[in-house]
Amino acid sequence: MANIYQNESMRKTLARYIRAQMELAGVTYNGLSVKLEEKFGIIHNPATLRNKVNSGALGAQMFLFMVLCLEVDTLQMRELEKIYLKIKEAENNGAEIKEAEKLPPID
Repeated sequence: MANIYQNESMRKTLARYIRAQMELAGVTYNGLSVKLEEKFGIIHNPATLRNKVNSGALGAQMFLFMVLCLEVDTLQMRELEKIYLKIKEAENNGAEIKEAEKLPPID
């Protein structure tokens, strides 16, 4: 049985969501690093943040800190589910969604 806490599709979902929110907010990894330190005292250099986001290996706390820094007012779970289902569908069809292919912005 697969360990649901090590779900690659969910990692990709979180990575895509954070990157989409960063793009919408006009925030770079450097900017996110600064905001995390200013708002919450969390020190991560931009390269570390990029690695965490791109791998989707974010704990719940780090995900929420990032979302708060990006000033996301409402975390829309159905949008996260849509992204997840698109990724799962692509994987089930044997297709790999390339990094360059972006899903539409969050509604």
